[in-house]
Amino acid sequence: MKERLKTYVDEHGALQAADKIWEYSHTRSWSFKPDGLGELAVAITAEGKNAWDYLSLSSTR
Repeated sequence: MKERLKTYVDEHGALQAADKIWEYSHTRSWSFKPDGLGELAVAITAEGKNAWDYLSLSSTR
């Protein structure tokens, strides 16, 4: 089904079904050393923002 959905999107563009839109999206993942992630969170907080609005951790992290 996933391959068929990709083919459809390739041929016709995004598909909307109820409140979901199926299309390609670009993501960016970064890797940090343990101390680096903490430093990033502190830097975001120093800007007056909530770091958890920008960061997410997997359950294994």
